[in-house]
Amino acid sequence: MTTHSLFHHLGFKLSRSIWTLLCLLVVINPCVATGSGNDYRPGAANFRLKQGRSIGELDSLIAAYQMTLFDSIPSRNTYFSTFPETIAVNTVVSALQNEDCVWWAEPDFYLYPDTNDPLYPQQWHLEHQQNPGRPWAGR
Repeated sequence: MTTHSLFHHLGFKLSRSIWTLLCLLVVINPCVATGSGNDYRPGAANFRLKQGRSIGELDSLIAAYQMTLFDSIPSRNTYFSTFPETIAVNTVVSALQNEDCVWWAEPDFYLYPDTNDPLYPQQWHLEHQQNPGRPWAGR
């Protein structure tokens, strides 16, 4: 392998790693939980099943807590549920976490936009969107 091709190969791997890191920062950074008070939606929880497991394994738990599965990401085996607000969210999340087929379970946290961009107020185009929150749609 020549020096040029080795450098090109290493440069590509480095740039791909940097690209991955930047994508992760963009995905992770834009929204954060507030960290105070009730930071999750009452009567809602999200959970993911372990690979190869079925939602049918939770039928009795879903019935016991009167859960409704209102959305899912089938390719990720992830489910979004609601239940009566009279049932404590932590109770449902704990019950889900104790099931062998559940990989993780958590409350449906509220997320708030957060930016540390000092030029954010100068981005005039953000105020003039016809479809706030979805800048790519409905121009």
